[in-house]
Amino acid sequence: MHPSIRKIESQRRTERLVRRSVGASVGVMLMVVVANAVSPDANRVLNVAVARLQAIAPAAGPRAGQDDHTYGDVTVASLGAVFDAPDYDLESVRLGRSVPRVFLASMPSDLIVTADSQSRKALFIATALPLILQVNETIRQTRQHTMALQLQWRTSGRIAGPDQRWLRQTAMRYTIDPDLVPAELFEVLLWRVDAVPVSLALAQAAIESGWGTSRFAKEGNALFGQRTWDESAGLVPLERADDAGHVVRAFDRLLESVQAYAYNLNTGWAYESFRDRRAGLRASGILPDGLKLAMTLDRYSEKGEAYVRMVRSIIHTNGLQPFDSARLSQVPEQGLDSDLGDVTARPNL
Repeated sequence: MHPSIRKIESQRRTERLVRRSVGASVGVMLMVVVANAVSPDANRVLNVAVARLQAIAPAAGPRAGQDDHTYGDVTVASLGAVFDAPDYDLESVRLGRSVPRVFLASMPSDLIVTADSQSRKALFIATALPLILQVNETIRQTRQHTMALQLQWRTSGRIAGPDQRWLRQTAMRYTIDPDLVPAELFEVLLWRVDAVPVSLALAQAAIESGWGTSRFAKEGNALFGQRTWDESAGLVPLERADDAGHVVRAFDRLLESVQAYAYNLNTGWAYESFRDRRAGLRASGILPDGLKLAMTLDRYSEKGEAYVRMVRSIIHTNGLQPFDSARLSQVPEQGLDSDLGDVTARPNL
């Protein structure tokens, strides 16, 4: 970590009175299940699953008041119609095809009773993948604009008024002192404002949500087991110790869960080594990937190094690495995704 970043982070930790949303794992019981991962042919299995389901699938439509690409309540059966309409299959995505902008608000309520475990996992990946890519896409847009302003400052020594306001607002969203000198402000911003490898997010979501079947995923759209100490904002774990006060954060939509997860890794005190490693890879011209960055997440779970090994195993065994280079289909017309909000902004904690 650069000395200026280390100093700023040290001051931030000292001044913080309450550390929230650390993201410690609550999926201990589920970890045994996901460790027995299926073959990496999830791409082929998705196609088979959709073909099976389409025969019994009622037409699934968008949630009332939302665009054609954002779906509300769906069942496993209706997913056939949802994924078939844009010709969405994981095999094509692995080979370089873009991912359609199909966003589910919640996991299918009956996903847990799907008899075929391979189909269940494939459907989970197909559901979570566009959401993760959507969050990363907007983070990249913020990063690119930040880099453009950094270049402008380096070449001209000044930043225009509207861009100054944008820079301050972005810094505050990422809990950075906006009054830092420009050189330090840009350095810390770019250290934080960066995408999370898709394979890593998929693997952690699989572990923390039991491939979308956990109580927290079903009742709270929570894919990543993030903790909060505001009981009104989450679900109480059934096996929580009597002296514990945490709950698992709940969300209105799955997208918000992914947003909070990325924000957690990009700002949380426990994940400085994650950000250091990611920045180091970029500086070396290497694309940050899930297998490499998983090595830094021993503090995400009370399982420590065992959790790291599990994340890496999920990535490897389920063939998730190709998704690190996946991208969403072309940007929709203005306003199409307006209901998704600013996914780089600080979530409501």
